[in-house]
Amino acid sequence: MALYKMHSGAMRQWLVRRGIPKESAEEIVNDAFLVLRRKWVDPKIRDGKPMAYAYRVADNLRIAHWRGQPSGHEKFHGVEDLPMAATTDRDDYAAVLDRLMLREAMDKLPEGQRRAVELRYLQQLTADEAAAELGVSAGTIRSQAFLGLRTLRRTLQDETHIPGEEER
Repeated sequence: MALYKMHSGAMRQWLVRRGIPKESAEEIVNDAFLVLRRKWVDPKIRDGKPMAYAYRVADNLRIAHWRGQPSGHEKFHGVEDLPMAATTDRDDYAAVLDRLMLREAMDKLPEGQRRAVELRYLQQLTADEAAAELGVSAGTIRSQAFLGLRTLRRTLQDETHIPGEEER
């Protein structure tokens, strides 16, 4: 989480300077850090240059955005469908803990925020699609998703720690 805190603003500004709308830039930054988190078990990423990897992912997502292509991320239907790319018993244990912590944190969110986060980021629906499903405005979905993600970040930041992140 410290990497996200330290670099998300700069990455978002980097994307906006390259012509990406602010809302899309926020989504691309979140997706890039999600990919980085999933790939953290790879020593080449973790011990190499993780931010260079995150910027490469963000740039690929930026290009896909302008081409109007899907991001290549598979659709998720709930927290239980989150992939776990683990290669060792220790990694399996860490992945299970991550999933449990996320499920627990999601359960603590108010219903509107939880549904907005699930639809926008797990099922990867647009704000308009999510709004139609819940019967509210797209602005409400954006607001609730933003508040939900902020709450999740704060909750998980207190509970998670990636070794070596302070040195970066």
